[in-house]
Amino acid sequence: ELEERILAQEPDLLSAVDGGEPLRGCRLSERLGTGLDGTVHAARLPGVDRDLVLKTLRPQMTDDPEFIRTFEATAHRVSSLRHPAVVPLHDWWREPGAAYVVMPRLPGMTLQDRLRRSPLGHGEVVTLVERVGGALTFAAAHGLVHGRVTADNVLYDVSSEPVLTDFWLGGQPAPSPQDDVRAFAALATQTLSRSDISQEVTGLLRSPDGMTVEVLTAALLAALGAHSPSAT
Repeated sequence: ELEERILAQEPDLLSAVDGGEPLRGCRLSERLGTGLDGTVHAARLPGVDRDLVLKTLRPQMTDDPEFIRTFEATAHRVSSLRHPAVVPLHDWWREPGAAYVVMPRLPGMTLQDRLRRSPLGHGEVVTLVERVGGALTFAAAHGLVHGRVTADNVLYDVSSEPVLTDFWLGGQPAPSPQDDVRAFAALATQTLSRSDISQEVTGLLRSPDGMTVEVLTAALLAALGAHSPSAT
């Protein structure tokens, strides 16, 4: 498995190749974007036929004592999630002034990009709620909070299915489960078409406090005429 080869840092993966900047075996190429947390570059590993991205987290975050205390353990727990709508972590490490996360590079756009093109159809909304709600429910069952559910952190994979990326990895303030509930409700509100905004749906999204993500997901899917996903 790729994850095992990266984490083992096999010598044949770390051999020098022409082009790009080497960083723990990764060869960096174009910068894909810069956000609040840091910068994302396209990356490759010699001997691995898969596109990757390497995210460099900014020092204001990574030199914080609470981030230093929690980063390794949190990243390890996030990497252990095995859910079809969660983008896996392949590698992570920290050094003074920076921390790095390696993930697969997905070919699709973000949900934010998709929404700029046109509103989502009913079936797309149902799929989004099923998959993102299912991923958040699965993470919650494993004691993890995403902490940053936004349209920029939902990507589309090679099958054009929405997947969730960029989990909180440490530092202050630590997110709470209710943060995920509110953010998921806001995301659903952002994506619903006019035909999907019934009084029942509006009521759910207006007052999500006190719900779990699982309960909100099931209620939304029922209101949209679909079935709730399993958290297992």
